[in-house]
Amino acid sequence: MRAEKGIQSEWIERMSKQVGLLSLYQDKFEVSYLNELLITELKYKNLEDFKTHIGNSVLEIVHPEDLEEFRRFLLLKTEYPENPKFKCRLRCKDNSFTWYEVSRVHCVGREQKPMLLCTLINVSGYMKFPKKMYQAATLQNGEIVIRIEVEEKTAYIPVELAAKYNLPEKFLNMPYSLIESGYILDESVVDYLKFYGKIVKGEEGTVEVQSRGIDGVTRWLYGKSVVKCNEEGKAVTAVVSFLDITEKKKKEIKINRLQQSEMFFKKVAELSERIILKYEFHTDCFIPVTGRAGKILEKFPEPLSPLKIINAQFIEDEYLWEVHRAFYNMKKEARDGSLCVRIKSLSAEKRWKWYKFTYYVIVDSEKQPTHAIIFCDDITKMRSGELAEQCLENNLNRKSQKPVFNLVYNLSLDAFEKSEGMVPGYYADGVIASYSKAFDWICGQVLPEYREKFRKCFSKNILLKKGEDRGEEIFPVKYKERTISVKAAYQVFKDVYTESLIIWIQCQETDVGTTEAEKTNIICKGIYIRTFGHFDIFINGKAVPIQNAKARELLALLVDKRGGFISAEEILSVLWEDEPMSTKALAKIRQTVMILKNVLKKYTEEEVIESQRGLRRLNIDIVKCDLYDYLSGASEYVSLYQGAYMPNYSWGEMMIPELNRRKVRFSEQDFYEE
Repeated sequence: MRAEKGIQSEWIERMSKQVGLLSLYQDKFEVSYLNELLITELKYKNLEDFKTHIGNSVLEIVHPEDLEEFRRFLLLKTEYPENPKFKCRLRCKDNSFTWYEVSRVHCVGREQKPMLLCTLINVSGYMKFPKKMYQAATLQNGEIVIRIEVEEKTAYIPVELAAKYNLPEKFLNMPYSLIESGYILDESVVDYLKFYGKIVKGEEGTVEVQSRGIDGVTRWLYGKSVVKCNEEGKAVTAVVSFLDITEKKKKEIKINRLQQSEMFFKKVAELSERIILKYEFHTDCFIPVTGRAGKILEKFPEPLSPLKIINAQFIEDEYLWEVHRAFYNMKKEARDGSLCVRIKSLSAEKRWKWYKFTYYVIVDSEKQPTHAIIFCDDITKMRSGELAEQCLENNLNRKSQKPVFNLVYNLSLDAFEKSEGMVPGYYADGVIASYSKAFDWICGQVLPEYREKFRKCFSKNILLKKGEDRGEEIFPVKYKERTISVKAAYQVFKDVYTESLIIWIQCQETDVGTTEAEKTNIICKGIYIRTFGHFDIFINGKAVPIQNAKARELLALLVDKRGGFISAEEILSVLWEDEPMSTKALAKIRQTVMILKNVLKKYTEEEVIESQRGLRRLNIDIVKCDLYDYLSGASEYVSLYQGAYMPNYSWGEMMIPELNRRKVRFSEQDFYEE
């Protein structure tokens, strides 16, 4: 006997480290023992802490939906029932629930009392349906929520919902039990079985079915499933929520029958974000149809009539006659129509906006107009896009303008729409492909250090995400055997008819606009630096390729300082903004300076960059620069600056206010001289 007890004790000790152990008195389900593993998983400190919060009965921690099955399982007298294992949820100290697979054996305790020794294996990893997902399914769809055990082909309905809708708490032989019991009508069987088939495959889905309840009432239900799979990818359990959409379906049917009637119009208008007004001829006033229209009319103290709108000076004068004619057509001839007018907004800024008004006149049996429905759409942005294209066409038709061309792509369809102007043959094949292919091709032409900036401006995904955007950027690109700077002005807008996103890109070679003074400087012998537009350095008429981006930016920074010395700290703060000063940082600065000097030495023997005790400066005595020429105020240089200075570097913006002030001053001088 002692040997057997020793073996049992050893077995219990070994099992305690692997599974939860629970012993209890069978008659009252009183807990007599919990091993440390189970106590920890249930988030209690010890057995005393467990009994203090729960009491003696293990039934206090069983989930209400599993309680009756759990009780029956424990009361089974036979040692080997048909199903020797049972899955249930036990409540932890923090009121969360954990799934366990329970097995039990009968034994005899002290005083010969019948006891049960239960082993509990935590199966939450593949059995527990995530709490947040269950709550999301319940809260989102809210009406009838069922849990399906896929392998058991059983569906469970919470007690409260079953009582509320007079439904059984359990359906066996899923999915056919719902069909056989008449809950799913014949016309919805195919859709329902496809929906359930997705659940079995582990896929989530939705379905709309017609159902007839015990009360005999036919309802439309919208079902949505959330599926939990095991580690092998097989569906284990699912939560399906059915939402009663009968009223919604009735409204849809009613709307289909009343498409041409005012009732249909009002139902649509309730959901519309558009500005829709009703004008009554006999009262001569406007009535809001949509909520947005109501908010606008609330700003007027009295009922609004056409005459009051005209007298309030909200409409630009040149469109008043068109508005008068539109009201005449409505009232006298009962004629539908539309017009576009410019209106002053009611916001604090009082900005002018373009609106398109489309109106439909309703007549009585005697064909006399009773009222009109007016749709008002803000087309300001669309109008801007149309004007931008028209402006471009004007530029193309005027010979005095600089050479320019533009491209139009449909971003939504990823297709080339059209081009205007003379597209260089070198680019022609690349740009008339789809937008994605054209983007990849042009990106390959942009110099490597500017490609990331190009992607951030023109990547299709970025443009679609922004929805509407505009801007102007300058990129150096390879053109045959040379490098040129191309200014790309772009605008994204919606096609008013198809709702597709359209991008309009105007391309202009900035070198074409170079002034005669700058051309002379570039061609002449010596060192010339260009800062207006794309930053470049020319030595004896040839552009110097500085491949290292930091070395190139360092040269630009020295140019911006106009011959002044700059410290290592200042270089670090500009070229490596967030990096603190350190030995490593100083080494990077020295290396960058060395790279820059070595590149320049290949093209000139002059010492362009001077170094003294850790300070660096540009030797402005041996270089010519468009910035320095412009700041000199000489008349031949006043046209050098056209609004762009060091566009490649954000810190260059600090110089722009000074340059703009100079430009205004030069313009004033020209005015008085004339």
